[in-house]
Amino acid sequence: MTSGPSSSSLASYASSSNPGIELGWVQQQQQQQQQQQGLFEALAAAGGAGAPFFALPPAATAPHDAPLAAAAAAQGNVLQQGGVAADGGVSAARNFLLQQQQQQQLLQTQLLQKQFLQKQQEQQFLQLRSQQQQQQQQQHVAAWEDRESAGEDGTSSWNSGNSIDDPPEVDNKLLTPEERLERNRIRNRDHSRRSRQRKKALVEGMKNQVTELGAYRMLVEQAHDLISAHTTDDRTVFLYASNAFQRALGIRTEDLLGVQLIHLVHPDDAGRVTEALRRALLCNQVTQVVVYRLRHQQQEFTVESSFRVVPTKLVAITRVGGPGVAGGGGG
Repeated sequence: MTSGPSSSSLASYASSSNPGIELGWVQQQQQQQQQQQGLFEALAAAGGAGAPFFALPPAATAPHDAPLAAAAAAQGNVLQQGGVAADGGVSAARNFLLQQQQQQQLLQTQLLQKQFLQKQQEQQFLQLRSQQQQQQQQQHVAAWEDRESAGEDGTSSWNSGNSIDDPPEVDNKLLTPEERLERNRIRNRDHSRRSRQRKKALVEGMKNQVTELGAYRMLVEQAHDLISAHTTDDRTVFLYASNAFQRALGIRTEDLLGVQLIHLVHPDDAGRVTEALRRALLCNQVTQVVVYRLRHQQQEFTVESSFRVVPTKLVAITRVGGPGVAGGGGG
């Protein structure tokens, strides 16, 4: 008769192949194997004493062997009773083994049910995590759509410190390769969208500046006052002169570029103009007004100029024959 697996094989099986089997189950299997082994040894001892213990000895034939026959008959009755008892022991052993097998099958069924429940819990966890990540991605996209709609009104803060360049932080170990790929795709799409938005805002700003400069230039060119821009050093060289110089004084704007302002001032008024220029350069964005005579090709013009420094240039607005000016031209 073949015995069941040994205790060491059960322990190694529980530790290597099925780490989920509980220690109590292994100990119970070991006890059952010990009981089965003891039962097998008892049966082997009962049947190994010689002839089968349920067989009767041969009956006596001679009349003078009556006492021997009676003793043999008595011995046969005892042996028959022993054989019946042995048959009952074998049936009990078979029933015990059947019960043990049923218990093992029940334990295995419970173990499979437990593993099935664990798998269901893992699947539910994965589904919940996937839903949370999808919600985070939707919130991320919605936030960028809100920022884009704000940018259409001119209130975009794409260069502010509140940047959401990356999706919400998620541990990479929890992401599958497909989820990591989708995360990178969303990040690249947002980066491209921000780049287009920045370029669009820059181009729109430049267009607005050009439009404003064009409007300012038209106003300056059509003004009756003499408007000019000069360097902010001691030389105060002409950088720009409006067309009013040519209309009022007959001086072409091309002839003024690169010329120092003080060279057009009457020598008697040069000191007063120099002092007004010095104060304008020292007192930034404070207007200095001075009346002096302007000379050009044997002609003199009494003018009134207002000097003021704006970011990097000295701007002069000059009126010919305006308030406080003595006269219009002289020989």
